[in-house]
Amino acid sequence: MKATEASPVADTFLEEALSDPESGFSIGVSGAIAEFMRNDGEADWQRDGSVVTVTTREGAMRVALNPRVVPVAAELPSRRPEHWQQQVAFCLDENRAAMGARQALTELGADADAIDPSRRQHLLFDLGLGLAHVDACIRTDDTGLIALLRRAEGRALFTQAKQASDAIVAASPERVFCSTFGRIEVYAPIPERKTPEGPHTHLLPALLGRPSPIAGFVPPGLVSCLDVYPANPLRSVSGKARAFDRERHARFQKVLEAWGPPEYVAEKRRVAEWMHQGRLPEECPAASGVLAGLGRRVALRQLSHDGADQGTLDAWRQSLDRG
Repeated sequence: MKATEASPVADTFLEEALSDPESGFSIGVSGAIAEFMRNDGEADWQRDGSVVTVTTREGAMRVALNPRVVPVAAELPSRRPEHWQQQVAFCLDENRAAMGARQALTELGADADAIDPSRRQHLLFDLGLGLAHVDACIRTDDTGLIALLRRAEGRALFTQAKQASDAIVAASPERVFCSTFGRIEVYAPIPERKTPEGPHTHLLPALLGRPSPIAGFVPPGLVSCLDVYPANPLRSVSGKARAFDRERHARFQKVLEAWGPPEYVAEKRRVAEWMHQGRLPEECPAASGVLAGLGRRVALRQLSHDGADQGTLDAWRQSLDRG
């Protein structure tokens, strides 16, 4: 699918997701990610031309709708039995998506692009994680922290500037994650243990460099600049379980048909047809490939909520386990 063909529909989908409190968003990579979510009625939602801004007390997000975006829909089995994850990655060509890729702690000056005008004189520091398509930053007006960060500037945060790293955790400054598609700002303090339900960040150096869980869904040469997590039919955006929502499920399946990898979508469709016909797995040749295999697994999880015969379902699960 060409970006120019997808963009009007993608804009509509994104606007609907931004206005839906059941949707979540993230900018980042494995090991360094900012997530944005909010409660119903909590957010201030505004659009100015192609720019959409959503603000809460604990954070804010700004997205600039881009005519070159390529949306990629994906599903993955969840750790919870019978559950699955679903998301849409808004991708750009990796060259157009390039950001600073700084390798060391770097002062960037006053954050003139801050969503809240009162924060535009606060200083922005790139953490220097070397990410090609995301600038992971902190923002502060704390003079003591600024002085310490300036002394550590030019050093790798986790290997050469441990004092600065510890000071950041202790001071809990605002975090700002930017891509060419937008930015997520987190005002809430860095949590000591439990991940909060609202806007928050994760920074886990040991995971940096690992591929995204949905890397196999994204075509070569593209990178995700914003991930959208539409309302899941089995759990809320904060992870609380709920009864299967058939309408929300059907809504995302239409998105998947439009933007999912053809081999994944085709295998899901084939398994559903065979299951409804009561056919056993030995009668149905399996398609090859990782995406087809994921399609079979997710299809079985979804069919368990959609009236599939339990005996036929168990036979298919046993076949997959043997495989």
